[in-house]
Formats: sequence, C-alpha cells, structure tokens
Amino acid sequence: MLTNNSEMTGYGDHQRIAEERFGLKALSGNYTEIGAALGASAYRISDPADAATAIHKGIAEVEAGGVVLLEFITSASRHRISSAEVFG
Repeated sequence: MLTNNSEMTGYGDHQRIAEERFGLKALSGNYTEIGAALGASAYRISDPADAATAIHKGIAEVEAGGVVLLEFITSASRHRISSAEVFG
C-alpha cells in the first residue's frame, strides 16, 4: 500500500523558501506503472468507494503468493502539527 498525495512530506517551515521558489514538495509519478514494470500486480485506487475491494483483492493475491502494489490517490495534507503539540 502506497499513499500518493502528490507531495513530499514533513518540511514545514524549515524549507519554506525552497518550497515557494522551486516547488520542493511537488511530487508526481505513477507508481502503479512502476510496480507493474517490476512484475507486481498493481492497482491505482482514486475512488474511496473502491478501497475495500482493492484491499481484499490485494490480500487474496498476496496469500496466493503474488506481489501486489496498491497505490491510493489522496489529496495533499494541508495541516501542520508543531513539535510542541506532539511532544508537549
């Protein structure tokens, strides 16, 4: 299972200028195509209604000895959590 939200993670304000000037966080790619090229059964899931079916199918294929990649397309996370909130 891979979550693809088209962003790199966790830079917060540490690399704000690089994000603004160069789009540092922007990330794209079709990991389903990469997984298939490497021999896995690969599925791209963009509709939440298809998630449970894809997971069950993936589990069945793995239990039968296969290699599976499930790429879930999600929206980018827009919230920030400060270290003070995490560590008190």
